[in-house]
Amino acid sequence: NGETAGMVGGREIAEMKNDSILINVARGRVVDEEALFNALRQNKIGGAVIDVWYNYIGQEKKDVWPSNYPFEDLENVILSAHESASSPEQVDRRWKFVAENVKLVASGKKPMNKVFEGTQKLK
Repeated sequence: NGETAGMVGGREIAEMKNDSILINVARGRVVDEEALFNALRQNKIGGAVIDVWYNYIGQEKKDVWPSNYPFEDLENVILSAHESASSPEQVDRRWKFVAENVKLVASGKKPMNKVFEGTQKLK
C-alpha cells in the first residue's frame, strides 16, 4: 500500500554492503525499482532475488511486462514468477483451507479471513 511503497529506497540500498543480496518476496513496490536496478547494474550491491513485481496483469492490462527495467539482462539477479512459496504441500494446504471455508459458509458460519463483503470493506 502507500505506506510501504518505497520503504527500501535509494538511501537504504546505498547503505548495503557491496556483497549484499536483496531478497524481495513481499511486494515489488516495497523496494524502489529504479534504485534497485541502478545499484545492481552498477554492482553497488552483490545481487538480488526478485519473486515479486511492479506491474501486474489486470482487466485493463492484458499483457504487461512485470517490471519497468530490464532486470532480466543483469547477471546478478535471480528472477521468479511470484512462486517462491509454491510446493505441492502449499497447494494442498490452500485447497484444504478453501474446503474448510466452504463448510463454514454452508453451515451458516462466517468464513475465515473474510476481507470484503460485496464492495464494502469489513472492519
